[in-house]
Amino acid sequence: SSIRLAQEVCFALRQPSADLVKEPLVLEVSGLDFPCLEESILIRTRIEDLLGQDFNKKAAYAWWLTNRDSEYPLRKSKFRRVHASIFEGPIMARPPQWAAEKGFWGYLNAPSNVIASFEFWDQGRAGLRTTAKCHPPTDPGLAATAAVCDVLCLEVMKSDRVISEPWAPSAINLAALTHGRAAGQPGAIPDKIAKLFSAASEWGPGAAGWQANDDTWRCTDRKDLFGRVLEEQGRVVWITPGACAIPRTPAERDAKAHAKPIALQLGPPSSVSWPDVLTCSTLSSFGIKGSAHLSKVQAEPDQMAAGIIIVMALRLRIFSIAV
Repeated sequence: SSIRLAQEVCFALRQPSADLVKEPLVLEVSGLDFPCLEESILIRTRIEDLLGQDFNKKAAYAWWLTNRDSEYPLRKSKFRRVHASIFEGPIMARPPQWAAEKGFWGYLNAPSNVIASFEFWDQGRAGLRTTAKCHPPTDPGLAATAAVCDVLCLEVMKSDRVISEPWAPSAINLAALTHGRAAGQPGAIPDKIAKLFSAASEWGPGAAGWQANDDTWRCTDRKDLFGRVLEEQGRVVWITPGACAIPRTPAERDAKAHAKPIALQLGPPSSVSWPDVLTCSTLSSFGIKGSAHLSKVQAEPDQMAAGIIIVMALRLRIFSIAV
């Protein structure tokens, strides 16, 4: 999903409880939201109009299987590529049909989230976990869609978390971030969430096939032939001024960069002025939209002040990475 920052982004650390075993450490946030992929709204509206009262998880996915090649070819549809990256791989590596249905239903009904706070929990053997509270949607239609997603996320957390995490660790941890504790489970693994908020060092299209049409295909971890992670990288891609989409490669982005470096001034009351938007590209999440009037971000250690809790608890290195 995209990460959208308001003109001013504020973090406020709530006074800790006397009992941090039972109560979380709370970091309140304003000016941070995650818009869903616009194409998902269009596709959901179309399928719902076509199916009417038969609009449900199984029927929607059946329609998708029948019409995806003609209506949403891989070379044009970001939504299709996101789903295909997990559910249209080699036959022996594909998740089962029920997982593909749930994944499609989740992508179709994914809401936009406006973060109200991050919570950090000491969960014993599970270690440090993080959750997030979001502001409820004000639009009735969006609220109804969010309710569908809530039901699905709780179901996935309770029934499918263990089996699904190897296929989609980012998506599962995002679900755990917002729904883990409501399902009676640990929240998200902080390192997984931090990676989604950290700067990418490499991205670009694949060498062949439909992956050659996806400029985010290589924005992933480097793995060996056995699928073991050799090197991790973040998922945030900074965009040069005026860009309406991410550049195909880091070199192309750097060649177009013309904005001056901006030093972030983090300190009480921890606020940052941002010109526009930055985007987060992750194949387990949704697509790319927006541009930021930034080509490099720099922050000195002594400027972190009230923002240091982010680095300590969640390692939100987005504020200190130079790209």
